[in-house]
Amino acid sequence: SEIRDLVDPATEQEAERQHELSHKRAVEAMSRITSMNNSNSKMRRHVNIRRCIETFGRHNTDEKARRKEREERRVKKAEQDAKRAAATPVKVTTTKVVVETTPAKLTEADYERHAAAAGISVTKFKRKFERGDVELGPDGQPVVFSKKELKKLRKVEEKADETPSKSDAEGKKKRKHEDAEEATPKKEKKQKKKRQSLGA
Repeated sequence: SEIRDLVDPATEQEAERQHELSHKRAVEAMSRITSMNNSNSKMRRHVNIRRCIETFGRHNTDEKARRKEREERRVKKAEQDAKRAAATPVKVTTTKVVVETTPAKLTEADYERHAAAAGISVTKFKRKFERGDVELGPDGQPVVFSKKELKKLRKVEEKADETPSKSDAEGKKKRKHEDAEEATPKKEKKQKKKRQSLGA
């Protein structure tokens, strides 16, 4: 934009004339746009707006119309995201299922009977039952999960949560490490250390 001298009256009059002209064009463009709003096709309206801009020139009123359209699109997208979020099922972990399937309260006699059936002490059975490490089967017999089984289940869950690329990379590293161990058994390593310590 040109820097105009405000002291010069001729330059000031020219600037006012240019401003009035651009304002007149903008008013004409807006009147044409509002008359087009009644048209059925949205695409046709966009084409007409483009034509209007080409003939009358760009003005800040076009920017306002674009802002309004952008806001409408944002609102529609937010609604769609909310619908998708409501439609997606909630992931249920296995431990929660175990807790839900087991009865909430057992009497002391039940604890003693189930502990005897599981082959563990009553206090141990209570602790495991509260943690969810013991599940009652359909026939009422307690099924006790060992620590190893619980660790395996946790590892399976963690691997499912991880990305496949990371798990592949870790698997390769582990394999290399295991191969190295097989190549040189522990006894050989110990003998090497002894030789080095004796030699030094």
